[in-house]
Amino acid sequence: MAHYRVFIPLSMFTSSSLKVIRDNVGDLYTKKKTGLSVGKYILNSDLFPDKDSLTEQTFFQAYRNWLTVIDIIVTPDVAVGWYKHHSRMLRDDKFTAFFDAWCNMDKQLCMQFIIRPFQIEPYSATYIQLLERSHMDSFFAHAEKAQRTFKLQHASCYGPRSL
Repeated sequence: MAHYRVFIPLSMFTSSSLKVIRDNVGDLYTKKKTGLSVGKYILNSDLFPDKDSLTEQTFFQAYRNWLTVIDIIVTPDVAVGWYKHHSRMLRDDKFTAFFDAWCNMDKQLCMQFIIRPFQIEPYSATYIQLLERSHMDSFFAHAEKAQRTFKLQHASCYGPRSL
């Protein structure tokens, strides 16, 4: 998939997903109709768990497997950037609080990387801006969810009642 520039969701790198792939369980492959892989059979990523299903533990488990793929498909200097990114996530003492933001940022990096490989610089202005934007997007998503929950609860408590 990486060689054909097809995005690989991190959830495909969990131990359970890799076991499904290894054992060839089900109809795992789909024929691509567009892009560099037209006419080729590749793994159908829709058959694997959504990225939102990843816990911190499965995220890091999958990430170690992602780094193994990175080692295979890119030059060592590009791989070093991904290891630095991984290290920065591990050292973030607020990782748990910002788990969604880190996941979303990482997904963006992976999607861009698959299209055109690049070297990550975890202390560059671009990287920091992407991280801050991911934090804000995550904050707004949580705030919107809380607001919807509040409105639903408010409507059920104070909504129109028949007498």
